[in-house]
This record gives sequence, C-alpha cells and structure tokens, in this order.
Amino acid sequence: MTDEKKKPALRYCRYCAGEALIYTRDGRNFEGMPGYIATVRCQRCLVSITAFSSSRKAAEIIVRDRWNGQGAAVGAD
Repeated sequence: MTDEKKKPALRYCRYCAGEALIYTRDGRNFEGMPGYIATVRCQRCLVSITAFSSSRKAAEIIVRDRWNGQGAAVGAD
C-alpha cells in the first residue's frame, strides 16, 4: 500500500469546491530554525494555507487538519 492511500483525504475548497493538494518543502521559520513548510492549495481558486514544523510529517498533519477544519494535534512538533 502506498503512502498516498494511507493519507486521509483533503476536503474540497470551502470557497469554490475545487480539489486541494499538499506541497511540502524544506524551509526555515522566522527565527531561522530549519524544518519543513507544508502548504495546502486549491487547484481552482488558488487559496492556500501553510504550516511549519521541524518534522515533515507533523507539518503535513497540521496543515491538513487546518484545511479540513479540525484542530491541530497539541505537541505535534
């Protein structure tokens, strides 16, 4: 089973009902700490949100939960 099948689905965009995708890249926060920046972006209207964490998995979980309207897990870093 691939990782894509294990990941919970993203909800459709609340503004235009378009499909959303997660993008993750290496980055730094405002203090210069290295980590990962995860972004969820609607493919139709391009609205997006981002999250930062020192862990790639945690950044993706946080941004996915925010997009889906759920609270992010406490202590996800």
